Order: sequence, then structure tokens, then C-alpha cells
Amino acid sequence: MTITVNGKNWIAQKLGIDNCFVSSGISWTYYAIDGNTLDETGGTAQLVARLALSTTDKIVLTSSPYGTYRYNDLKSGNGGQDVTLTDSIGIRSEDGDPSSESQYCYDAGTPPPPSTGITANGKNWIAQKLGIDNCFVPSGISWTYYAIDGNTLDETGGTAQLVARLALSTTDKVVLTSPPYGTYRYNDLKAGNDGYDVTLIDSISIKAEDGDPSSESQFCYDAGTPPPPTVPIKIFKEAENYIEIKQPMVVKENANASNGKYIINLFNDPITGTEQPCAGYARYRINIPSSSTYKIIGRMKAGYVQDRPFTWHDSFYAQIDNKAIIDWHGDSSGTWNWSNIFDSIYLEAGIHELTIYCREAEACFDVMLITDDLEYVPTSNDIAPPGSIPDDAEDIGPYEFLPPPEGLPTIYLFLGDLEMSQDGIDWHFKMDHVNVTNTSTHPIYIAFRVKLFKGNIGACPTYGEVFDGLDRTATAKTKRIIQLDPDEVAEQDLDFYQPLTIQGIHTVCLYVHGAWTSDDLEYEIKHIGG
Repeated sequence: MTITVNGKNWIAQKLGIDNCFVSSGISWTYYAIDGNTLDETGGTAQLVARLALSTTDKIVLTSSPYGTYRYNDLKSGNGGQDVTLTDSIGIRSEDGDPSSESQYCYDAGTPPPPSTGITANGKNWIAQKLGIDNCFVPSGISWTYYAIDGNTLDETGGTAQLVARLALSTTDKVVLTSPPYGTYRYNDLKAGNDGYDVTLIDSISIKAEDGDPSSESQFCYDAGTPPPPTVPIKIFKEAENYIEIKQPMVVKENANASNGKYIINLFNDPITGTEQPCAGYARYRINIPSSSTYKIIGRMKAGYVQDRPFTWHDSFYAQIDNKAIIDWHGDSSGTWNWSNIFDSIYLEAGIHELTIYCREAEACFDVMLITDDLEYVPTSNDIAPPGSIPDDAEDIGPYEFLPPPEGLPTIYLFLGDLEMSQDGIDWHFKMDHVNVTNTSTHPIYIAFRVKLFKGNIGACPTYGEVFDGLDRTATAKTKRIIQLDPDEVAEQDLDFYQPLTIQGIHTVCLYVHGAWTSDDLEYEIKHIGG
């Protein structure tokens, strides 16, 4: 997707220096969705590439121009159009490096388009979800504000303040602690507004219709133009309908369990009778029909180890996709009970994986419910009769079959954190913190190669090297081949075993060989020694 003029202007102002694309000089912390962080330095193109990665949660700029951004901020700045890793190459070609290259700077003559504002359905949604008695109000609502950095704040106010909070880029969610109750994120507000963005400025129009002062009109939900009716999404996943399971988690039968079956993490090995480690898990695939905030509830039962009858084991670990692992606790009654695995979690439409890990032996779980009705409480009607659901009932969902790859694989190489050194034992040459991203639509295989040229020559000649070798493992010294999935980012520490006779200043030239299959790559690099 091409970056628009407004998108380039947004990038120049937010991810540049002095409103211009730059090749270096910016520092930031990269936050991955799995919780890992990485301090980096570089330029505008690297920042755009980082934000476009599917593994990115957010980027926090720690030098001027400062700021915290997610992919949706970048997409919004680009007029709602997607930005890809390939688009970052276009940014790189306009960052003024080398000096013969043009440098793009913000064009004040092309302002971003005006806000669409709040639609009729949007006002109705706000009045019902963020008002009182389906009307905008100036006060009387209590809520807890959750920032994306983990901070919380208990607040009171009216509808306009709630809309303003949700429109902030620093907001994770708002939990209403008084009527009308509910948990909302910005994406819920945007969906209620027919998919159009809502800004801080839009909250002013809410304030103008909240009935304060009394001479002012008060907007209330217009039943004549209701928003489209919504049916809560409910997805049930029986414990026994896993895609992968690891012992000591096993399936057992019980007439009181949903579908007559449940999973238990056994304390004693069923064959030897000896205690075994709590290392089991069960993995599930869930097809989410639409992007929204969901609650995931599980039915579980506490168990106990026979020689410890007063120590109830009532918890598991849970993880969705590669997000952080959390604790899932039930009660210690020893009877089946429902408890929230995730109180609220935003999930994009598509396939997700949910994994339940052992935390305490003998704990049992039965069935899980995924719903966008955050206030829903399961009942006995949600328990399937024994034998009513086949064990292989698996909602696999859609799958996009890709054509065979054409052309050459593409990567994005980031050397902003590169450290070069020699090992103190056998003096082999090391290049640490080499970051590489697969920008292709298929998995690829790559290998790193170095050529050394005597002296500081400032270029990489086509011949005359004093060393030519492949990156090799530090122990067996075999050539290293790396496999990368689409959008996967890898940080590699490279080792090259050059002759000890190579001493003094040398120019280092780094090459990356890549192919769609490991066999093709092996054939390509088989002649390279070192």
C-alpha cells in the first residue's frame, strides 16, 4: 500500500527530526506483543518498519521528537490505509542519505483531512453505553481509567469526559464502575461510530449536548434511528477438543462435565504411581468472527493431592497467541465453577491460539466460553449434555492458500545495534546484534557471509578480499542456516573463523544469502569456505 501525502506528513512530524525524514539520530524502545523489549537507534525508515511488524505492540521514542505510537496511529495518519514493511523502503529513499538523495520534509500546504465527526449511530451508541438513561450527561458516572503503560486512575464525570478518555492514544481501556457499567476500548467507540475515528475535538460536541446548563439541549438515544442490532458472539470450546495436548494433562469422563468430559493435570503417573512434574498443557484454536473486545470464561474444578487433603489446587496458567502468560484461578469449593480467564482482551478477527498450562496438579477444567458480551454470566444451559459434541469438533475457520513464491526473498536488515569484536579465546571475528526481518510473504532461509578487505577503503570491491567466509556455530563450527517466517524478526550473533594472520584495520563487508528452500540455499553457499 502506497503511503499518502498526508501519511508522509504525519511520519515526517511524528517519526522524523525537525519535521523531516532522517536516516539516523532517533532513539526508541521497541515493545513486542510477547512482552520483550529492545532499545534501538536509527532513522525514520526503521521506525516505520518496526511499527508495520505484526509482532509489534508499541514504539516509545526516547529522544526528540518523543512520543508513543502503535501501528493504528501510523495507519490513521495514513488516512486509514495500511502501511507495510515494503513502504518503509520508500521512506528510506527520501531520508537524505546519501547527501545526493532528496530529503522529504513536512508540507504544511497539505493538511490532513478534517474529522468525519460523530455519526447518528455513533451518538446513539455513546448515549446508551456512556450516558445515563440513554442520554448524554455532564456528571454522575464513575470509572477506572487504564493507561497502556499500566497506570490506573479512578475518575468521575460525564459522557464528554468518557469520550475524551477513550480517544486518547495513551488509553488502554475504561471500566465503568457505576451504571451503565461496562468495559470499553477505543475500538469499541470507533465501531459504534460506523467505523469512523472519534477525536478529542469530537468530545466537545458531546459536551454541547449534555444538558448543562439547563438551557442547553440534552441528546438522548433516538429509538427511531437505532444502531444495527447486535447478537452477542458466543464461542464454546470443550476442553477435550484440543489441537495439541501434553501429559500429564489427560482427558477423563464425568457426567457433570460439559459433554461428559474434562481435562485434569494428574499428580501421579497413571502407570508407575509416582509423582510427576506439573508440565502439561492443552492448546486450542479459536476462530474469532469479528475484531472486538472479548471475555474468556472457563469452567474449572479444584482438586487436591491425596496426602494433602486441605490444600486445594484451583488454578492454571493461560496464554493467548504470544501474549503474556497469566494466572487463571477458580474457587476452592471442589465443585465445577465458572471464572474469568481474561476479563477483557481485544482480539482481531481470524484464528487465535489459546493455551492452558498446568499450574497446580489435580486441577480440572471443562469448557471455555469466548464472548463479546462482557457482562454475560454462564448458566446451566451452557453445559452440553454428555456425548452431544464429537471429540473432533474443531472450528478451523478460513485459510488463505498462497501461490508458490516468485522472484527473490526480501529482508530488512537493521545494524543500528551492531557490535564487532574478536573472541578472547580463539580470536574468531564476531558481529553481535544483527537484526533481520523477513519482509517476504513466505518463509525463507538465510545465511550470513563476510568478506574482509585490507585497510579502510570505504567500499566493498568485487575482488581482492583477504577472507571470505560464512557465519558458523560457535561450537561445531558448522555453517549456520536461519529460517524466518513472514514478518519474523531475529537478532543474530554472528561468528566468522578468519585466519589469525589477519591483523590491523580491515573493511568488513556483510552479505546475506537467501532462498525459499534450505536445499536451494545449501546449493548457493556450498562453494564458500572460511
